[in-house]
This record gives sequence, C-alpha cells and structure tokens, in this order.
Amino acid sequence: MSGSTVGERLAYNDYTTIDWLHDLVKDSYRMRFIHSRKGLRYSLYTIFDDCSGWIAVAIIGTLTACVAFLVDIAEATVSDWKLGYCTRNPFLNREACCGDKTPLLGITSGVGNECRHFRVWSTNYGSSFAMYVAWALLFGVISSSATMLTKRSLPTVSDAHGDKQNGSFDAPPQPAASGKNMYMAAGSGIPEIKTILSGFVIPNFLDFKVLAVKAFGAVFAVATGMCLGKEGPFVHISTCVGYLVGIQFPKYRDNGRKLRELLSAACASGLSVAFGAPIGGVLFSYEEISTYFPRKVLWR
Repeated sequence: MSGSTVGERLAYNDYTTIDWLHDLVKDSYRMRFIHSRKGLRYSLYTIFDDCSGWIAVAIIGTLTACVAFLVDIAEATVSDWKLGYCTRNPFLNREACCGDKTPLLGITSGVGNECRHFRVWSTNYGSSFAMYVAWALLFGVISSSATMLTKRSLPTVSDAHGDKQNGSFDAPPQPAASGKNMYMAAGSGIPEIKTILSGFVIPNFLDFKVLAVKAFGAVFAVATGMCLGKEGPFVHISTCVGYLVGIQFPKYRDNGRKLRELLSAACASGLSVAFGAPIGGVLFSYEEISTYFPRKVLWR
C-alpha cells in the first residue's frame, strides 16, 4: 500500500489535469475553518478572504489596462518608424508629433499634410517603399527572435509502476520519453488558455517572462503591417497578469479550481482593453473561453 496513490492528492505535473472535486472539497474545508474561528483578528481575516476576489480582479484590471496602454502607444510609435521619425522626440508617433500632443494629454483632431516636426526617410517613392519594407522585415525578425526566448520542453509523464505491472522487477529503468518543445509566447495563446481553463496544466505558460516577451513581441509583430492584431495576445497577456496576481493570494495559489475562476475574469479584461468593450469581454469569457464559470465570476 505504500506505493499506492489511492486517496492521495497527486501533484500538478506536466500533462496532468487538476482535481476539480478535490479542490472543491478542499475549499469548503478551508471556508469552514475560517468561519469557525472567533475573535476580531479572525473576523477581519474572514472579511478580507471574502473580498479577496474583488480585490484581485481590481488589481488585474488595472494592471492589464496599464500594459495595454504601453503596448498601444509603443506599437503606434514603432509602426510610424517605417515612414520617418519625429525630430522633437523619436519616441512620439506621427500623430502626437505633428499635433504637439503627448499620449496622455490632449486630443488631436487630425494630422495635416505638412508637419515640420515629422521627417520622412525619403521623398522618393522607391526609396520610401524600400525603407518601409526594410523596417517591416526588421520588426518581424525582432518579434520572432524574442519569441524564441520562451522555448520550453514539456517532458511526458512516465509510468513509475510500469515494470511492476508488466511483472518484470529486474529490468533496467527505461529513459524518460522526450516531450514536445513549445514556444510559450508564440501565436495568440487563446487555444492554450482555453486548455488551461478546462483544467489542463501547462507549466511556465503564464510566467512573467512570457508576459514580457508577449507584450514586447506584439508591439513589433503588429508594427510590421501584416494581417496581425493585438486582440489575441491581449487575452494571453491579461491571463498572465491574472496568474501573477492570483498566486499572491493563498486562497487562489493553493487551489487550482479557484485560480481558474480568477483567470476567467482576467480573460475578460484582456478582450475588454483590446476592443474597448467591457460587456463583449465578459461574453467572450463566458461563451468562448471558460469551461467553469460560476455566477460570482460573471459579476467580477
């Protein structure tokens, strides 16, 4: 019986799923223990525990909005580098440079044909086109190179009791099967997010490094001018933010089921900042992304 796993909680390893029923029972025992304690200290802790979900989603929404703001401003500036640069400040896009506006202050009604602060690379059509293509290729190389930094190897789970089950106790141990290599920041990330929310575990997919590379790569990928958008990556970025915030709360760090409630709300915030549609983000998370979506998550 020492080698049996019956009745034990298995760890979250590669190519495994969370135990939904076990996490439900675990959370119910945790809630019962918290509410059974008496005294002011435990009463305050109970109130904080009940409000931790709202606190977490507020932090997630704020941080997601900040990241989206930086990505939008950076993408607009980098994209305009294919045409020219601002002599006043190279980090201003063409609209902000010509309208004497900053990204935070003022509303620009439009950019005229003449702008003395924005200098184009060349007035010749052929030279301008060549510069445009060269910058687009450079942006593509930068984006793809950054994505290569997030390569991870996902080993398959070997059967620890395979020799005993086959009746061979003296056979030499077999080498672990090699798993697939995965670039965590590649693509939109939405299929992987749907897989995670359904209970599957993909290690390192929501780490801070993936968040930084995803935001950096999205800026240069969209700036190439190809048929790409920031909407899919924003869902991945917001989910990374939700994971990094959620693991700071023991309520979500120690329970995979509860953590996925937070990740569902984070997905909604990502689509909301991408399209400027809060209700659309909620419907997207409710209908397309989440497998487990309680009513309280809908309000959050």
